[in-house]
Amino acid sequence: MPRQWLNIFLVSVFTVFLSACGGGSFYQPLGYSGGYTDTRLDANTLRVTYRGNFTMPQETVQNYLIYRCAQLTVQYDYDYFVIISTSSRPVVSSYTSPSVINTYRERGEKNSYSIVTPGQTSYFSKEIANAVIKLYKGIKPAGLANAFSAKEVLRYMKPAIKIKPN
Repeated sequence: MPRQWLNIFLVSVFTVFLSACGGGSFYQPLGYSGGYTDTRLDANTLRVTYRGNFTMPQETVQNYLIYRCAQLTVQYDYDYFVIISTSSRPVVSSYTSPSVINTYRERGEKNSYSIVTPGQTSYFSKEIANAVIKLYKGIKPAGLANAFSAKEVLRYMKPAIKIKPN
């Protein structure tokens, strides 16, 4: 049965490897371990997406999405943005380790027997958040709950944003 332990060990190593690849919860352009994408729909309308990795909590994905919206607002020389629509959903992935068949024969015996150790399946969930935003110039209207001053968002959220090192 030593191969059964090998199988468990390999699943454990794979899980640790994926955690290391995830790099934690870095804010970054879309890559292997998640990140942001954006599409300009017209002069002042954008669709922004943030894809987390399986180690990133839903709250972090949503914070990074808002931070990206603020960055784009400043980048396009606007002052505030209004969230027109937003959605988030988990995407579930899985990995199944291979099954192992061990065949044994007692010394001097003609017959043999096999023990099958089935593979183990691990499930991983990644959060994806989307927003469609409109960009505006001027002072953010008071009382508009889905409007955000881009420079304020950047200033207040920056300490909580983990930028991926180069």
